[in-house]
Amino acid sequence: MTESDLPPIAYGDLLERLGDPDSDLDYYLGYLLEVPVPGRMGVEFEPNPNLVTGIPRPEGGVLIGFANGFMRRRRHRAYRRRIAGGWTGPRIVSEGDSWFQYPTSLQDIIDHLMRDNAILSLGAAGDELKDIQRQSEILLNIEDEGASALLLSAGGNDLFDNGQLGRLVEEPRPGATGEDLVGPTFETFLQGMVERYLQLFRRVHQAFPQVHILIHGYGPAFPRDGAWIEGPLTDRGVPGAIQHDVVKVILRRFNETLEALAARAEFGGKVNHVDVTNIGTDPDDWHDEIHLDGPNYRRVADRFQAVLDARLGQTGPEALTG
Repeated sequence: MTESDLPPIAYGDLLERLGDPDSDLDYYLGYLLEVPVPGRMGVEFEPNPNLVTGIPRPEGGVLIGFANGFMRRRRHRAYRRRIAGGWTGPRIVSEGDSWFQYPTSLQDIIDHLMRDNAILSLGAAGDELKDIQRQSEILLNIEDEGASALLLSAGGNDLFDNGQLGRLVEEPRPGATGEDLVGPTFETFLQGMVERYLQLFRRVHQAFPQVHILIHGYGPAFPRDGAWIEGPLTDRGVPGAIQHDVVKVILRRFNETLEALAARAEFGGKVNHVDVTNIGTDPDDWHDEIHLDGPNYRRVADRFQAVLDARLGQTGPEALTG
């Protein structure tokens, strides 16, 4: 649908429609313009001034957080409706980056899981692990909802935002392989991530020892003329022929680290690692450099679902009464 096909709409009405889980998201996204925010893993939008009246104009121009805001409202309403409709199965809280909240019609992991589960989504595209770690809303919402599980997607922005990937590899030398370029610099970064993960896991586990925490790594993303992989690695001097190898090594080690954290005895089996490193092995599996397409996010969601079913029992539509 083109701009000329859409009737004008007031800003407040647009927000209401975008936040309504029954509205046609694709249709109302037509009133928005995608805004490039350099270095951010997620996407951002702002209302099209040619179609939307009464748009507030914040200092600096872009309504940062606009997309996360309307997607959160949309998901929260869907969750509340499910609970009010007689849901008797486990309640789940999710928090994380754009693999859990990609605010377009692209179906991400939580979009797929919400079809058969009661999930209160706190995710926000662009969140780094430190942002998630310092928030209190995870604990507050687990308690308020009586949640049985926390789904966590974290680390992608720490790896890829703001050209970070180029700073994580060693200085290239002639003949270097992908393994050669992933060394002490990345290990130092990884140890910092370990400390943040442990602090977050311990906070949740100590407050709610019965809650299952599910975490995941990332699939073997491909350089694709973007600002997250190809741009930073090219600026660092990494030859194009080994850029994908570098990414595979980094994501494999990142995944192995999460797997080891989940296996720590202190968590008593309550931290569960979902391995997705063999999803996204073909360039056509990806929406862009670092986000899978909808069908492959469905594959990731299926793996989460299998763990949820194993840990919590029935979490699908049969958990509804009547």
